[in-house]
Amino acid sequence: MKIRICVASMMIAVPLLQAQKAAAPADAAAKVDRIFLRYHKTDSPGCAVGASIEGAPVLSAAYGMADLEHDVPLTPASIFEAGSVSKQFTAAAVLLLAQQGKLSLEDPVRKYIPEVPDYGKPLTIRHLLNHTSGLRDWGSVEGIAGWPRTTRVYTHAQVLEIIGRQRELNYDPGAEYSYTNSGFNLLAILVGRVSGKPFVDFERDAIFHPLDMSSTQWRDDFQRIVKNRAIAYQETNGQT
Repeated sequence: MKIRICVASMMIAVPLLQAQKAAAPADAAAKVDRIFLRYHKTDSPGCAVGASIEGAPVLSAAYGMADLEHDVPLTPASIFEAGSVSKQFTAAAVLLLAQQGKLSLEDPVRKYIPEVPDYGKPLTIRHLLNHTSGLRDWGSVEGIAGWPRTTRVYTHAQVLEIIGRQRELNYDPGAEYSYTNSGFNLLAILVGRVSGKPFVDFERDAIFHPLDMSSTQWRDDFQRIVKNRAIAYQETNGQT
């Protein structure tokens, strides 16, 4: 059974195929093939790799399968779910808005998202960016309730409701570090409210299009078809 989360996952193609190629060492491809040989199978998921020299791509390759159910091999053009690597793009959107003077990283989160409880201590945008907010990870909270992340579809509105019910923090903002998805879900909501356009549209217009990232998108609707998509797999007890 495939399980999905619909908070918004980013999909990205690894190689920049449109850029001008530079010269690669003559034996580079063979060396890379040897490194990734263990992934080059027809009965297991694989990976794609790209390398560049001075900003110009010199090598792109793919190993293993993109879709085991339909026997589809990976290619350098396969589209991958970027997972939490996507957080850097959310942070970039926030910094762009700060650069435009539309917000300050020292602003209290409640200035833009009043649904967040007042914890009696300053909780700022910077705290969200740095994972120092003290907010509990909403997925862990839902795990206690019996519905952890990846077991059902969650929207930003539902995540905000979960966060809004947390009356205490794990620690004072800025006092400690703890990785939490809650902060970055709030940042995505914040970007939408401050920019005046949906988060996915702002990212497309302000980041992806200017950088010619034509194969990258936020998939906020898990039912939308994405051509060339590689399916995500997880190994459990030695089995995929």
